[in-house]
Amino acid sequence: MVFGESQDLIRTHFRKEADKMRLMKTNWGLFTRSRNIAQSDYDFIVTYEQADSESERSTVLNVFREKAVYAFVHLMTQISKDDYVRYTLTIIDDMLREDVTRTLIFEDVAVLLKRSPFSFSWVFFIDRINTSFISLSRYSLKWQFLEI
Repeated sequence: MVFGESQDLIRTHFRKEADKMRLMKTNWGLFTRSRNIAQSDYDFIVTYEQADSESERSTVLNVFREKAVYAFVHLMTQISKDDYVRYTLTIIDDMLREDVTRTLIFEDVAVLLKRSPFSFSWVFFIDRINTSFISLSRYSLKWQFLEI
């Protein structure tokens, strides 16, 4: 298999996985009642999911601004199930693809906290992503061509 072909295969696979994640219906209320996430995290994610257009999502992000950053971090660190972490990462990816200037939300909150924008538990996320990718490549027959 030519290297370029394997990259296309990987991209196609990840696009399909992201499409699956976007269709996922999550009962965030369950996580709120079990105190895995705060009410403010619930309020943000439910409102963001209900926004139908880019302008509505921008409005939600502007209203929640700092709480949105915390909600994303909490959704990935407080809920340890891979599907929910992948779902949240897909939402963040979609959010940034719609408008790359939304990265300023993370930067603004970091400035308020006098921290680096990369200190919001990103090490945890990178570890989760790497773990998922390694598991995929190690255990999936479709991914046997990858060398780890």
